Amino acid sequence: AKLWAQELTGELSEQEFLELVQENHPVAKQARNMAEMGEYAILEARGAFDPYLFSKNKQDHPGLH
Repeated sequence: AKLWAQELTGELSEQEFLELVQENHPVAKQARNMAEMGEYAILEARGAFDPYLFSKNKQDHPGLH
């Protein structure tokens, strides 16, 4: 199996270098994970406001179960 670094030929452009760093750097990965966790937290918080109906009265409705 070839090593990843051996597969590169020639020089990297500045844009290619920045893309590689952004995709593979641990801090960049952590930032993406934190952003994703934030999105899930927002969805969870919105779910807390879903309507919830309840009643303390117990009524018997014949034929309905």
